[in-house]
Amino acid sequence: MNIEIRRSGICRFSGPLTARGKVRAIARGTCLLVPAALLNIALGSAGMAQSDSEPGSDNPHFVSGLTAADPDFPGLANLCSIPSGQRGGPQGAPNNAAPQNQEPRPLPDGPPATRVFDNLIFLGHERVSAWAVETSDGLILIDALNNPEEAEAFIENGLVSLGLDPADIRIMLISHGHGDHYAGGRYLQEKYGMEVVMSAVDRDMLASGDTGFNVAGWAENIPDVGRTVHDERDTIVLGDTTLELVVTPGHTMGTITTIITVRDGDNTHLAALWGGTGFNFEPNTWQFLAYATSAERMRAEVLERGMEVFLSNHVRRDQSDRRIELLRERQPGDAHPFLLTPERLARGFQVFRDCALGRATLQL
Repeated sequence: MNIEIRRSGICRFSGPLTARGKVRAIARGTCLLVPAALLNIALGSAGMAQSDSEPGSDNPHFVSGLTAADPDFPGLANLCSIPSGQRGGPQGAPNNAAPQNQEPRPLPDGPPATRVFDNLIFLGHERVSAWAVETSDGLILIDALNNPEEAEAFIENGLVSLGLDPADIRIMLISHGHGDHYAGGRYLQEKYGMEVVMSAVDRDMLASGDTGFNVAGWAENIPDVGRTVHDERDTIVLGDTTLELVVTPGHTMGTITTIITVRDGDNTHLAALWGGTGFNFEPNTWQFLAYATSAERMRAEVLERGMEVFLSNHVRRDQSDRRIELLRERQPGDAHPFLLTPERLARGFQVFRDCALGRATLQL
């Protein structure tokens, strides 16, 4: 059995939901199937973590998630921490976004623009990442940072520092509808005219204004979305390159995870760029279950297809700052510091899955 949550004029549910749960499912849901086995795991452990210790501290999902995070994914471990109960914004919400009518704060520091693989470029700072994929027919930009100032400083100037032309950006893919990933996009789009791609679910979320949080300057900097992703899987094709787009509901209900074939000399590797990480939608049990479902699907695909690279759009999540430092010290014959075995990479998605399940049980 699956519990079906459909966003389509009429919703039908093949499992029991409270009235509140149905309202949330209709408001938040895209076409989502939560496997009953995963749901039963969450429901079955909801009462297991009751003790005299801190609530949730002995939650079996948190224990499993923290174990999986060590040693490769220290940036994911706090997903299994006990929440404060306060709903927060994205972890990359800019400190340089000063209140209206005040001077902008200094731009953040961070790693310099770096060619991480032969066809993949890091463009970002100490909090938020954008990535550019170089193809035979121009660049595909994934995300656009917090605001026009960051887009100019880290994306435009970053590309120029590597001998590339920002005018060659043909497509901009927005991973999800939080401003720290799209709010530099209108500036770039108006200057260079690239096509913008986003999930239909998150495009509609932005149009409704119901994002749950906002920062001054985000709403007026939403780029014009020219193409929307409606299905669970889609592709972007440019020149000799195909990016695989996988809608992974959770962080938002239209988050897009991107699978990229990256090149390192004569070798190619599959990279998974997880589209959204933080649990900034609390309390919402169904969204945690959606997140866990997406993470488990990606974990299985990592193993099935032999993926070897984990990427994030937040530097502290994938440790890209540390890995970029190691990349600069790399000698001929050294292993690439971004490479993991598929088994090690799958443990990262186990962290996502188990921490989300643990947080779901705290709401049940």
